[in-house]
Amino acid sequence: MKRYPSCIMATCCVPWTEQDRFDEPVFRRGVRQALQGTPHLYVFGTAGEGYAVTDRQFDEIVAAFADRTFHRQLAERLPEWIPSGPIAN
Repeated sequence: MKRYPSCIMATCCVPWTEQDRFDEPVFRRGVRQALQGTPHLYVFGTAGEGYAVTDRQFDEIVAAFADRTFHRQLAERLPEWIPSGPIAN
């Protein structure tokens, strides 16, 4: 049994405003458009943004991603799956 299914994956790049703030409306549109091509999306993968955001920005981006990609029931359980705050001790 394969650990992961064979599929085409797409990254969801994180857009920023001219004031260096997370541009959530643009991000949500991008996720919605990417979902038209494949249901297999990821964020903070190889784009290298994960290390460069604050904990608050990380939480905002992951929450927006989950809201667009998961069913509401799964999004409510997101805190159980994805750690918030610093990962390394």
